[in-house]
Amino acid sequence: MLHVLSSACSRMDRHGRTVFPREACGLLLGTYDGDRTVVAEAVAARNLAPEADRFELDPQGFADALRRADSRGLEIVGCYHSHPSGRAVPSKEDHAAAQPGWSHVILAVTPTEEGEPEVTDRRSCRLGDEGRLTAEAARWELGS
Repeated sequence: MLHVLSSACSRMDRHGRTVFPREACGLLLGTYDGDRTVVAEAVAARNLAPEADRFELDPQGFADALRRADSRGLEIVGCYHSHPSGRAVPSKEDHAAAQPGWSHVILAVTPTEEGEPEVTDRRSCRLGDEGRLTAEAARWELGS
């Protein structure tokens, strides 16, 4: 089970809204506690993909997140990205790029009637034995 602390939820949501209509991407820092993964921080990274509906995490962002995790006694426990104007379900590219042992959080970011982007759904997946992302139970601490 994934447990995402409110500060990490807020950071992911803000990042997804800020870069809309492009995909946001970043890394999740936290700890493993038996069958539970606790996400303490979400670290935004630059998306290097030229297409608006894809993400390619900047390697420097990965290195920065790794240093940040080490300095706080945390680990990289997963990644997140947004699906602008889409659903919070894995695409075929998400399945192909999935990392074993990580939680993969997907945010659906859609515009409101006023045109402002908002996160309308969030889900977490893990790479299953069959090599595809499958739903992971998650607890989201929303609000600050």
